[in-house]
Amino acid sequence: MLERCEVPHESDRRCDMKKLGCSDLGDDCPFTVTAETGEEAKKVLYDHAFRIHAEKMAGLTDEQKAAADKQLETVLAAQ
Repeated sequence: MLERCEVPHESDRRCDMKKLGCSDLGDDCPFTVTAETGEEAKKVLYDHAFRIHAEKMAGLTDEQKAAADKQLETVLAAQ
């Protein structure tokens, strides 16, 4: 996960970056994304998932998709 900066500086935007990866959803895929916002990170992760893991994603129920989104929100909230 993204480490918190002890003394964030306005010029050091890395402190505010959000990081997500397939591993946050229990997958062994090494893909990660770092973005300025959680929404941007989720979008890039979902784009990757639907492109690279298309078969797995196609088999998810609406409830499983909602649970995945909730899990990503939990990960982002902890950053």
